[in-house]
Amino acid sequence: VYQAENEPELPNPRSLSRTVSVGPSGLPSTRNHTVLSLFFGYHIAFEIMNTRTPGCPPEFMNIPVPKGDPVFDPNATGEVLLPFQRGPWDKDTGQSPGNPRTQVNLVTAWIDGSSIYGPCNSWSDSLRSFSNGLLASGFEKNMPRQATSHSLMWSAADPTTGDHGPEGLYELGNAWGNENMFTAAEGIIWFRYHNYLASKLREEHPQWSDEELFQNARKTVVATFQNIALYEWLPAYLGDRTLPPYPGYQKFVDPAISPEFETAAMRLGITMAPPGVYMRNRTCHFRKIINTDGSLSSALRLCNSFWKRQAVNVNTSRDVDDLIMGMASQIAEEVDHIVVEDLRGHLLKSPTARCQSVRWTMPSEP
Repeated sequence: VYQAENEPELPNPRSLSRTVSVGPSGLPSTRNHTVLSLFFGYHIAFEIMNTRTPGCPPEFMNIPVPKGDPVFDPNATGEVLLPFQRGPWDKDTGQSPGNPRTQVNLVTAWIDGSSIYGPCNSWSDSLRSFSNGLLASGFEKNMPRQATSHSLMWSAADPTTGDHGPEGLYELGNAWGNENMFTAAEGIIWFRYHNYLASKLREEHPQWSDEELFQNARKTVVATFQNIALYEWLPAYLGDRTLPPYPGYQKFVDPAISPEFETAAMRLGITMAPPGVYMRNRTCHFRKIINTDGSLSSALRLCNSFWKRQAVNVNTSRDVDDLIMGMASQIAEEVDHIVVEDLRGHLLKSPTARCQSVRWTMPSEP
């Protein structure tokens, strides 16, 4: 366990969070970014970097919570710590100020579909049915297979209930695809698209083998993903600015993700996260949400949507459709300095301290 420099040399991270990132929720994006756009951005982030697994040997740099913090230390004990374990790093770095510690990226920095098919052949094979070029389905044709004890997926405990293990999670290419319902829905979209293309190719080329069907469907899926990311999502995210023409491969340009981007710049996107997300059915009517205490609300509370095994609201293919419809029709928060309390304070609370009673503002239903 390491002891990081603290006040007065450096500000306390929790104090800094409460000072810099506090503000009202419900401020809509002035560029009309949707919640679907936000979580598509999350999907891209998982596509090009994964430095979140624990390092080996384990190193902890726990964060002391200021005494009397209203969320984490309401009894003013002054003894609360937020657990923080450092990730994997290149052992040849971190030895001098001119050679700072560099995290190891467990996926490629290319947009090559690793978040859809996994970062290696063995992962990709574990997702396949090896029949007609399809990815393996679960209980429903339009839903992925559920994870097992042999799953390669990352599986953290539900912070609101303490449930753990692979049961109730999905087999996806993104190791963190089950982190919340919304990134899982993104993964399911691409799962469905692959199987749709493989089925169409089988109709057009009945003589093709399973491998030919799979690889050709995969090629189209990855190309579609790249096209959306670079020519639709990114220009909209940057304010309708288009990318410059591709100058060709430049062998002296390092394509790796920089530590500054991985640890800081990409976090700007979380300011767009709303405290809750709507679900809408096929007739565009809003669905009521069943909360963990059995009550009903108008939206899925963000802080109660992480690592859910018993996701009563998103359990079937129709539920995923309704969630995607809600995400696509809901405006995200403005890109600013404000991070909603669901992510700043309530995401890491104990199972007995749920965030249902916290007040939050959502746009009124039409």
